[in-house]
Amino acid sequence: MGKGTLRNKVCSCGSGKKFKNCHEKKESQEKIKLYEIENDMRETYSHQTCMVADELKCDCTKKIIKAHTVSKSSNLKQIAENGHVYGFKKSIMALDSNDGKFPVEKIGINKASVFNGFCSKHDKELFAIIEDKEIVFSNEQIFILAYRAISRELYLKYRSTENNQNMFDYDKGVKNVLLQKMFHDMVKQFSEGINLAVRDLEIIKNNYDNSLINQDYENIKYYIIIIDSIPEVMSSGCWIPEVTFNGEKLVDFNDKNKQFNSITVSTIALKENAGAIVFSWDDRIPCPECFQFLKSLNEIPDNNKGNAILKWMLECNENIYFSPKWWDSLDKKIQELLVDDMSNIMKLQLDLTNYHKYEGCVNWKILEIKTNLVL
Repeated sequence: MGKGTLRNKVCSCGSGKKFKNCHEKKESQEKIKLYEIENDMRETYSHQTCMVADELKCDCTKKIIKAHTVSKSSNLKQIAENGHVYGFKKSIMALDSNDGKFPVEKIGINKASVFNGFCSKHDKELFAIIEDKEIVFSNEQIFILAYRAISRELYLKYRSTENNQNMFDYDKGVKNVLLQKMFHDMVKQFSEGINLAVRDLEIIKNNYDNSLINQDYENIKYYIIIIDSIPEVMSSGCWIPEVTFNGEKLVDFNDKNKQFNSITVSTIALKENAGAIVFSWDDRIPCPECFQFLKSLNEIPDNNKGNAILKWMLECNENIYFSPKWWDSLDKKIQELLVDDMSNIMKLQLDLTNYHKYEGCVNWKILEIKTNLVL
């Protein structure tokens, strides 16, 4: 086979490009800089779109806004000081300069929890029922909280899919063929996982879209903990339940044929200085894992449920913001513990059993648990 034919074959790295346009001269190129990777990610995640169903896109305005996934007026303002909350600085450069840990930074509430995922019209109209009305935990309100979390998660997975293509260029200047292969295998494995997540989330999102269009919210399952204070930690996230709080493994991600469902979790402020942690999912896709995860939470004594939830937030959800007054009041060793656990968000072996070490971090008195599950 001639050299020209080899150059025109698809590169073995998995990028989909021809060898001549990909790895033919990679080892002689200048090594990629961290700031270049940072810029790639920033550009990828700045993509603007409205995540509503295709049937509703005809009503979209041209203006895509920075939509809050944690409500600014209802939640972030409640814990802010001088218009700022604390959050983790999630960037490659920050990790490199902080010993591989996400540093804590002050973030203006106009920027906290935002993504470019809705046009101005749909952001205003879809979420008015939780932004402008009292939370009474109707099925529709619980559904809309979940819809926002699911939409953000799918948006991020789409962006991650695009960014993965950039990663095939990140071995520029690496002359060791074995290291190149190891890197390619890692990128391909990561890309495969993201593609499967997109597959599952698109099905979930389609179910949510149909419910929204038909105004049918009867498939929502929920478990809501109402507490006697505004949560010091505000969060909105989406997660495939991997493990329970008692250590039981729930899923096998190697089973590529299984359709995984996701549970959404939101912390919110209520009137009269109360708050709630809202767990929910759409049960049109069977999710015994969601049930088992919540069953394990329900079995934890009430005085420890807050510690367990905080442990989950830090280990499983990066969309998390907290009160500066609360954070500054914590012992330095506790702060270091929380930063360490947040930095474990990408670890392979998840353990939620040791939530007892968070004792005293939050003192949430549980007023009521609302659920339509038989636990």
